[in-house]
Amino acid sequence: MIRTLVPGSHSFFKHLWIAYQWTQARKPFYFRTGGYQEFPDYLRVASADNRKQIAIEDRGEFVSLITVEMFAKDAYEFHVTSRRKVDPGLVRAALVALAGSFFEQLDAQILVTTVPRYAGHWHTGSKALAEYLGCAPNGEPERVEWVNGKMIEYQLYVLSKESWDLSHGRRRKEITL
Repeated sequence: MIRTLVPGSHSFFKHLWIAYQWTQARKPFYFRTGGYQEFPDYLRVASADNRKQIAIEDRGEFVSLITVEMFAKDAYEFHVTSRRKVDPGLVRAALVALAGSFFEQLDAQILVTTVPRYAGHWHTGSKALAEYLGCAPNGEPERVEWVNGKMIEYQLYVLSKESWDLSHGRRRKEITL
């Protein structure tokens, strides 16, 4: 089940608290989705007017959070935060449904995400989700100094409405945002 969480609600707070715990249990270089933040800051950023928090539940259990941020009138950035060992098929299906909804209902022209590279290795889950959705690398990776002089790279992946229409059309199930 996929549902948009309403900021300020008990459900929003509960789901965000769980997702925050997931972020704290992994490497903190996921700064775009909670790394290095205290929970009040995480909650404040998650509640911003230009963001949507979308919960994925499996058999009544919260398994993943998709954060979508509108950064231009027709452009959205998404990030996925999941518990360990989540079924990737659930997340892929949710992303496809959401992409269709953003392109059709909100007239999005592009969706973007970033894939981190740490110690020479791309984050396989992030990269696999981006590529499954049809996103393609765009430009050179952004290099950011992390902890103790270690470098992290973030590769921007982009999916245009035109590419979406060519590969998916209106065949996929959409959800109401």
